[in-house]
Amino acid sequence: MSHLKTTIESLDPKKLHVLFMGGCGSFGMNITAYIYGDKLYLVDVGLAFASDYEIGIDSHVPDLTSLMECFDQVEAYFITHGHEDHVGALPLILERWPAPVYMTAWTEKIFMDRIQKFGSRIQPEVHVVSPGDRIRGGNLFVDWVHIPHSIPGCCCLLITADKTTVFHTGDFKFDHQPFGEPGPDVGFLKSIAPVTAMIADSTNSGHEGKCPSETSVQETIYQCFKTSQGMIVFSTFSSNFWRLRIVLEACSKLKKKVFLSGASILKTLEIASQVFGYHPPEGLIIDESQIPHQERSSLVVIASGSQGEPRSGLRRIVFGEHKHVSLNAGDTIILSSRVIPGNEKSVAMITSEAHKKGVYVRTNKSDPGIHVSGHAHRGDLSELIELIQPKHYIPVHGTFTQLKANEELHPHSVSVENGSLVRVAERNVKVEDTFDFDKLFVDSWSQRPMSYESMRKRHKIGDSGLAVISGHLFNIDVEFFGLPFDNEAHQTKSAEDIRAIIAEGHHKTENLDDLNEWARLHCRRYLSSLFVKKPVVISKIFS
Repeated sequence: MSHLKTTIESLDPKKLHVLFMGGCGSFGMNITAYIYGDKLYLVDVGLAFASDYEIGIDSHVPDLTSLMECFDQVEAYFITHGHEDHVGALPLILERWPAPVYMTAWTEKIFMDRIQKFGSRIQPEVHVVSPGDRIRGGNLFVDWVHIPHSIPGCCCLLITADKTTVFHTGDFKFDHQPFGEPGPDVGFLKSIAPVTAMIADSTNSGHEGKCPSETSVQETIYQCFKTSQGMIVFSTFSSNFWRLRIVLEACSKLKKKVFLSGASILKTLEIASQVFGYHPPEGLIIDESQIPHQERSSLVVIASGSQGEPRSGLRRIVFGEHKHVSLNAGDTIILSSRVIPGNEKSVAMITSEAHKKGVYVRTNKSDPGIHVSGHAHRGDLSELIELIQPKHYIPVHGTFTQLKANEELHPHSVSVENGSLVRVAERNVKVEDTFDFDKLFVDSWSQRPMSYESMRKRHKIGDSGLAVISGHLFNIDVEFFGLPFDNEAHQTKSAEDIRAIIAEGHHKTENLDDLNEWARLHCRRYLSSLFVKKPVVISKIFS
């Protein structure tokens, strides 16, 4: 029996325990397990985007195998909002561990679209909730509390287990005058005080003051559009409907025409139509056939890809790969977004290529206020703490630097990391143990998960190359992939040398299995003598 299983089985079923499985110490893959009355509940099931060096990998998702060995099933999934680091892994997880899912209408639309992208055949049991709802999931009560963020349909969760209450913020900003949605319900927040614990977003905990309101970007964006020359290509986070709506309203006032480039942009506006009944002003949006007939100064392209994503609309436009839109000297690119850590090179590459073409690039640096964050600053966090008066405070969602900065805001803060198991009680909240959890790697094209070992093999081939030995014992074919031979003659001679090595092995081995292993090891050794690196070698010789 594993240490995790032994520990879980020994927990007091009358006490609430929280197991932090992602998002604590690094960004992405936010997932938190609540354990109460021998039942398991999961809040958010997010993914983390892969690094550039992870060849053919789109994202990381949590591997719940070891956790699920401790429970018969998941009782329910509670999803705070629709960003991928909070809901992106749910389709894969539901395939193995189905359970009722609770989420707002906007999040449900994003989730169902992601199921289609994964090619999943599951038919999830989804319960659409609204802010103000209280639902019972097993032995827990969950109140859905509206909170502004950079995506519609975002909620904090008030989780109640008997007399223990945990306020789980998810991602939020304390915006009293947000664009297009209500502000936080201060009266309700005051009414639930004091809560036992607050689990709090740490993303901007190192920023003093309050996070600027989404409404504050309206005038800056309007002035940018009014003063920019040539065609404008505008890019922001595609999921931020509020920002897209601000841009569309600015374009309508300035009598510009808008072409939409990028599936994610179109999907956001489609969801807005379904959930809010929103439609852009009539005649504002044009299709590709109308682009040549527009004056360049009256054309705005809203493109996906503010982070320089490889197949995004912005990247294709900048590098001249878009079928319908091309840049000219004097055009303007407006980036209404921050650069997510890890994407600096991609964004710099786009900016450099734009400058090469004589295109102006306007960002939050050149035009302060063109972008605001969707995450709480220190002042916002302090205001929420003052309202709900948590007895204990658990910072999550960020690097350890951000978690530590957040801990400074409350005298009874609890430090956690991925794998921390925390007991939550009125008088005492403490880390009882810490566990290691594996993660899975999602293939870029099939969208199927693979283990670390499978991913490591793929990277080994990409890094060191591949040699394949195959065929009849007396007619052996040797193929090389990704190896730095000087020329074709060098490659041909190396293949002949390997055939000679195999002939030698034929006399020194007793069967084909031994011969294939001989061929693999000695071929690898030979190629290593040429290239230093040891490539992957596959030998399939038959009699």
